[in-house]
Amino acid sequence: MAGDTTACGDNRSPRSGTAVALDLTMQPDAAGWTATPADASAGTLSLRFEQGPGAQPPIVALIGTARGFANDQGIATGTQAPVPTGTRVTFGATGTEAVPLSGGLAFQQFAQGTFTGTIVFSRNGLTSTCPAGTVAWTLTRLG
Repeated sequence: MAGDTTACGDNRSPRSGTAVALDLTMQPDAAGWTATPADASAGTLSLRFEQGPGAQPPIVALIGTARGFANDQGIATGTQAPVPTGTRVTFGATGTEAVPLSGGLAFQQFAQGTFTGTIVFSRNGLTSTCPAGTVAWTLTRLG
């Protein structure tokens, strides 16, 4: 998940950060999928995805919601282990509100879209509030 640094008010020094990366576990059900952090220490994030209207094969339209918070787990590069940045993303003002999302799934492997609600990034006591539509999400299937 990554927010627009300027739109989120994080164009300063030091920065709170406007990006969080983590591994998620997807669980299907009759109506869609729910993604939660693979590691419980990553937070309470719950992403709910359902098929939305307007699919254009091979793209499946997605709609859904996000709630909770997630702590950055870092990104592994080559043989380097992930290095967390300490940034946290919170959906809505408190993490209890459902923030709408939309996007698309391509070839059952890659999905991306945006959150259409307020998102807050924080680190070391600093916060950056991102207005609706300024934070993008990307999911890549591993394995």
